[in-house]
Amino acid sequence: MPLAPAYDWVEMFVAFDDFDDAAAFAYDLAAEDGILKKLVSVFEAPTAHAYFQRVRPYVTEGTHLVALMVAPHAMEGFLTFLARRPAARLIWRSDETQWERHPGPVFEYGWNHTTLRALKVDPSITYLQVRYAPGACLEQIAAMRRAFSPEVLQHLEVMKEHGATMFAGLSLVKFTTEERLDAIIRAHEDAGAMIFNPHRYTLEEGGRQTVDDRQLAFKREADPKGLLNPGKMIAWDDPAWDYSRMYAYPRLRAAP
Repeated sequence: MPLAPAYDWVEMFVAFDDFDDAAAFAYDLAAEDGILKKLVSVFEAPTAHAYFQRVRPYVTEGTHLVALMVAPHAMEGFLTFLARRPAARLIWRSDETQWERHPGPVFEYGWNHTTLRALKVDPSITYLQVRYAPGACLEQIAAMRRAFSPEVLQHLEVMKEHGATMFAGLSLVKFTTEERLDAIIRAHEDAGAMIFNPHRYTLEEGGRQTVDDRQLAFKREADPKGLLNPGKMIAWDDPAWDYSRMYAYPRLRAAP
């Protein structure tokens, strides 16, 4: 079992009046390797006010929120970083701030916890998984906001890949029709953002939309007769599939 140092992470909420300021703050903080972080999440307004019930009394509908987890020994560096960004307002800090109701662990606001919190308030919400391109992520995010906000609200998670800072998006989508959802997906892809589609049941359509030779080789080794999860791997059934349309497993049958 791989082990890593355990820290009593300092959890924080930082508020912004402008989304671009919030996204740039998160991006720049992620690039500061001297500040040890576990979580950097960005929520476009009105996500925090509409869906984070214990945060709601401390924000407005126009508040964009960044959620953070920073190691205690890195807090001095973080506070220096924060002081240089006048647009940022630290509204909650787990080791100092007292709210009437404790908001709970900050990590339970990020990643797909965000979607679950939104669904409790509005069951028509769905989501998309987006991989914004390193080096162009802020431009791609801005383009998607211009095209779709507030129908699609940005929820971003910072990642590092081969040393490069990038954003994963778990965008909150106000669902109307399948056709509209597909149009939103195409717009992201046309802008250069990769969609990992949670609305497809096959491995490839929910991922990179191409044959993964390593996964196919492993299935041939582990399941040579194709008995497990039939229809879930397109490459097993049709390795020449071009992904220009949704795949339908030819042996799919309705349950009796």
